[in-house]
Amino acid sequence: MASGQGQPHSPPSRENRVHFPDEQVQRHDSKIVLEQGSSDSELHVNLGFLQLNHRYEVQFAVEDTLGDGVTWDSSKATCAVLLQANPLSGAEGRQGHALLLNFQSSKEKLVTEEIILVNSTGDRHLTLILHARILGKDKGTPVLREGIHCIEKDDSNDVSGQKSEFVRSDSVKLE
Repeated sequence: MASGQGQPHSPPSRENRVHFPDEQVQRHDSKIVLEQGSSDSELHVNLGFLQLNHRYEVQFAVEDTLGDGVTWDSSKATCAVLLQANPLSGAEGRQGHALLLNFQSSKEKLVTEEIILVNSTGDRHLTLILHARILGKDKGTPVLREGIHCIEKDDSNDVSGQKSEFVRSDSVKLE
């Protein structure tokens, strides 16, 4: 008789379970992770895993003191384009902006993008550093974090010999 056959399987004991620190579990949440950078004017935005040759609409809110008239510079970004920066309503007791951007994944790698938000007088800014891990073909389908939606998929690089084209899904509008 082969090992393990015909023997009842007993549930694992509590001593053998893996336990992760709360901080580490929270980092693997389904939400976009925002972390303060090396200065008050720097914010790291972890988008998680995205898929190669897909375009995503990304929505999240940041707390800042830049005021209503915000402009942005995304000249250093090659994959991300900021579309909107709308002030958060004061009713929530928060100051900041609801952001809407498009993110196009074009290479399989760890991507780091930089977008700078600047207030209307130009004397204050917030640097957003976006991080995403781009998964290549046949590397699996990532579970997208809250606020990230796939809006286009480019199958033209499919090697199966069948002609493919961009497929557009419904996009979600920033409220």
